[in-house]
Parts: sequence; structure tokens; C-alpha cells
Amino acid sequence: MAYLSKTDETVKEQEEQIILEEKQAEAEELYSLDESSNHYYALVVDNNADINQLKFNIINFNLDIFSKNNFDVASDDLGAYQIVRIIQMKTMQEAFNYQSSISNIQDIFIDVNTTETYSFVISAENYNTLVKDKSVEKYLLFYNKYIQIQ
Repeated sequence: MAYLSKTDETVKEQEEQIILEEKQAEAEELYSLDESSNHYYALVVDNNADINQLKFNIINFNLDIFSKNNFDVASDDLGAYQIVRIIQMKTMQEAFNYQSSISNIQDIFIDVNTTETYSFVISAENYNTLVKDKSVEKYLLFYNKYIQIQ
């Protein structure tokens, strides 16, 4: 019996690996790396989050820290998630600099009531693809392989 359950576990792990590899291949077909195009900083939260409060907190952060920049804040529905994007940085590096600044500020999530969050840098073109595809998981596979290591 113990042998059977180990075999079942091995088969299940192999199936999960195949599914992950298929999703990675899909992500690589959908998304592309373009460091010099316009980029956004994106913050994904679960549907229970107060998206208006989150946008308000980000706008206040931008006024305090990035008052010379004219960053817009917008949101979209991703089905199981909501996404807020800060528009627009001229390069990927500028978006990474923004991400470094905002990730240290815990006040961003005051009164937002979210249990699940993801943040990342994304090109304008990839953002449009993400909003159509609605799969945060696929984009994160692409992001973790090609962008996060930048």
C-alpha cells in the first residue's frame, strides 16, 4: 500500500509539472520583454479588497513622494482579482525604482482589507494582454523567469 501511494504521489507531481510547463509555454507566447517601452507598476489584490481605498492611498503616496511626476492611477477587473496600475513610467528601470519606493510603505494597505497581493512591473503591451487573458498566474510565470531578475 505504501508503495502505491508513493507512486500516486509521483504521478501527481509529474502531472503538476507538466501543467506548469504548459502554462509557462503559454505565458512565453503571450508576453514579451521590452525594457525600453512604457511600463507600469501593477498591484494585484483579491476581490474583497477596497480598490477605491487602495487607489486613494497610492495617490497620496504619489503626491508625497513623486509630486513632480504626473503618475495616473487606474484599475481593471481580472475576474478573481482586481489590478491597480500606476501609469506611466518611460522605462522598465523607472518602474523598478517606483516599485522599490512603494514596497517599503505599509500605509498603502491601510483600510484596504486584502488577503492576497502581488506586485510587479509590466510593460503597457503586456498589461493589455494580461487584462484580456485575466491570468495573473501566467504573467507571474513570465515575470519571474524574464523580468524579476533584471
